[in-house]
Amino acid sequence: MFKIDTNVGGESGPFLNYKNRAGQGMPDGSWYLREKQGDDSRYTDMTATMRGGIVADIFATPEGQLGGTLKIGYVKFNDNSAPDRHWWRTPLASEPRPNEAKNSEGSYDWQNAVAFRAAIGGGKSALFDVSGWSGYKGVMEMINLMNGGFASNIGKCPMVQYTGFRVEGTGKTRLHVPEFVIAKWVDRPACLMPEAPQVSVGFAAAPQPAPQPAPAAVPEDIAF
Repeated sequence: MFKIDTNVGGESGPFLNYKNRAGQGMPDGSWYLREKQGDDSRYTDMTATMRGGIVADIFATPEGQLGGTLKIGYVKFNDNSAPDRHWWRTPLASEPRPNEAKNSEGSYDWQNAVAFRAAIGGGKSALFDVSGWSGYKGVMEMINLMNGGFASNIGKCPMVQYTGFRVEGTGKTRLHVPEFVIAKWVDRPACLMPEAPQVSVGFAAAPQPAPQPAPAAVPEDIAF
């Protein structure tokens, strides 16, 4: 059994987030990069990048441990302050929610959350940070795919591609569960090393709906 090291330090952006429902000029099942500048947040549509592939900072070590920056737990969003987070001591052993209270919409105040750093191309990294049941469910399925490849790819990180989403439920409970494939296993990118400098991704205009191309082949020359 792996002993997972989940020590990633503070929650440092930019943040790669998932949008279950359409809004802010983005369609259902889209991805965006959120970066802070003072009191403002700027957003960049990342759906095409997710379809092309990102590298997750999760890998097996020669000692039989699971390395990288995976965290699983819960997050509670606050109106006028940063979110509260409760990470499990290890992703191998789930822990209960800090409390079971629900909001006026019937959702848990403390939502399921998963996070890890990811290489997004061009020598840049972001904190892959997904909360809410639809995104969390899809990412857990993605991690289950990784489980089948760790032992034969010691020290390698999975490059994952977003292939779209499936719809579960209807109306207010409708989910758009993201789906993924593992394109290949690669050496851990330099931008994910602990000593790697933070690389700003810059700002973009408010995101616009992105075209939905077929899953892209993975170019051999992308610089991660």
